[in-house]
Amino acid sequence: MVYTPTLIAAHRFGLGPRPGELERIETDPAQWLRAQLAGGAPVAPAFISSEQVLQRQVAQRQQRQADNQQAIQELQRENQMNYRQDATARFVHAVQTDRPFIERLVHFWANHFAISTDKVTTVPLGGSFEAEAIRPHVLGRFSDLLLASTRHPAMLLYLDNAQSIGPSSRAAERNQRGLNENLAREILELHTLGVNGGYDQEDVTSLAKVITGWSLASGPVVERFGRTRGAFAYIDQWHEPGNHRVLGKSYRQNGEEQGIAVLQDLALHPSTARHIATKLARHFIADEPPTAAVDKLSQVFLDSGGDLPSLYRALIAEPLTWETSASKYRTPHEWLVAIHRATGLQRQQANPMLVALNTLNHPTWRPGSPAGWPDIASQWDSPDALGKRIEWADAFAQRAAGVLAADQLSARLFGEDVDSQLAQAVRRAESNAQGLVLTLVSPSLLRR
Repeated sequence: MVYTPTLIAAHRFGLGPRPGELERIETDPAQWLRAQLAGGAPVAPAFISSEQVLQRQVAQRQQRQADNQQAIQELQRENQMNYRQDATARFVHAVQTDRPFIERLVHFWANHFAISTDKVTTVPLGGSFEAEAIRPHVLGRFSDLLLASTRHPAMLLYLDNAQSIGPSSRAAERNQRGLNENLAREILELHTLGVNGGYDQEDVTSLAKVITGWSLASGPVVERFGRTRGAFAYIDQWHEPGNHRVLGKSYRQNGEEQGIAVLQDLALHPSTARHIATKLARHFIADEPPTAAVDKLSQVFLDSGGDLPSLYRALIAEPLTWETSASKYRTPHEWLVAIHRATGLQRQQANPMLVALNTLNHPTWRPGSPAGWPDIASQWDSPDALGKRIEWADAFAQRAAGVLAADQLSARLFGEDVDSQLAQAVRRAESNAQGLVLTLVSPSLLRR
């Protein structure tokens, strides 16, 4: 499949075109993308808030203390229901948005700062994490995005920092939990510097001490010793006192501000610039990102002080992102969203799309690892994975065949630039349903 600039804007930068969108894009594809950057912070679906979730967790603790198993089970069912509702709302929002480039960026950053809702404590927090930590900052500065993601209850619970206590803190003698290094390690390895970013184990331990006391706004300890900001709380009793050295720089004892200072420096570190540039180039250009593009993006990151719209504009201006071959393999989520944007047949019930994503091994907000979902083809293009997509496409085509013609679908997806081999296969199909399946699992749609 040879992609024109219009198709690249719609598929590679966007989430696949809705009916009539290709005609709006083709006058100036790059400007269509830039215009989306000017629309302010992206609106979030109606997700449950983290404060509501924390209130429920307080209720769960109270019921456990009272040994009320029925009430506990009801609260757990509510958590699962909220997960399904929020995951469905996220999918429908992606299908309906008129700013698909921005929505792709939201998904990119949510995967960069990955949390997983397969822990009991994080089940209902996937939506609030995106709404409260990612969306408000996706068009701001990386340092603000880093701070908001680090302090969100979903991250603090997922990586166990909510209960991390400094070994020399005022609370240490009365508490056996001790220091937890999980969040500190992932901040350095995944969120900022990258695996080869120049840190060592001493830096991990020091950063873990710096962010002790970064916890949740719930419970009697917070009421006595904490300082809250929404659902986040800083508990000075748990904080490891003293100056701490990270990457060779000493940060003076300053309570919560000590951790903020470290994160701000990490956000502007040259290794962070390189790490973020590499991931963006991998997502928008190729699994093996071109060095020249990574170099340009790294420099833009440093020159702009981590201004994210500057990075996005540099991506749009980068010639390598407009290469005509579709080199990126769509994840199951991207594939399903593109199909539903083109067909307009999205179903808003909780089960169909969530079941499909589970079947295709891409459950919403459940990557199973702090590293997030891999952004390379080998994760998604196995024979077994393709077989599952074909099965889903066949079931979908049987439902849609009565209201949507295969050539109409290919025109919505690719306009007049539809691949000649695909067009011929659709014409020769034994039925409209078969033509739809051929379109849905064609290389043209499996890649972007």
